[in-house]
Amino acid sequence: MITEPVQANIARLLSVAHTTLNLLRDYSGRPKRERDVDPMLYAILNARFKQPGAPVTRQHPIQMLGSRRLVDFRIGGPNPILLEFAFRPRTGGGDLCSSTNESEILKLSRFPQTEAKLRALLLIDASSSGPYERVQLETKYKDIRTSPGKFDRCPVRVIYAHEKESFHFCWTP
Repeated sequence: MITEPVQANIARLLSVAHTTLNLLRDYSGRPKRERDVDPMLYAILNARFKQPGAPVTRQHPIQMLGSRRLVDFRIGGPNPILLEFAFRPRTGGGDLCSSTNESEILKLSRFPQTEAKLRALLLIDASSSGPYERVQLETKYKDIRTSPGKFDRCPVRVIYAHEKESFHFCWTP
């Protein structure tokens, strides 16, 4: 069951994704890679989520299995969010399916509720070839398997946004 604050954050993240898509339409040299969209997404996340004492951090460092990894964004506050995102450009090409995002979803799944009330993979689809269908993405993400080890794994919310379609579903390890 999704708590009310988490549901509100999912709705805010969908709004951020749609704002990003709307702004991308105004660019003449449309972004082709995730890193081209990153600064815009960071600015929009700051505008929507930043509060005193609850910063939005980009490339947030985390310790995982003795090594330092980076999460695209961490949104602080009483209901912290860890956020990874993927982008498919207008020309298509970039794939939002599970195989290309497996490491991100597995990284997010290792963080307990105490560190992040919401662990989300935000899929921003600017493709002109049309949106993915929910069943199509859910089926592909369902195939992701976690690696062995003695640590808890938590669900990750996959949030998809295209100008014609948006939805979210829970990936469970």
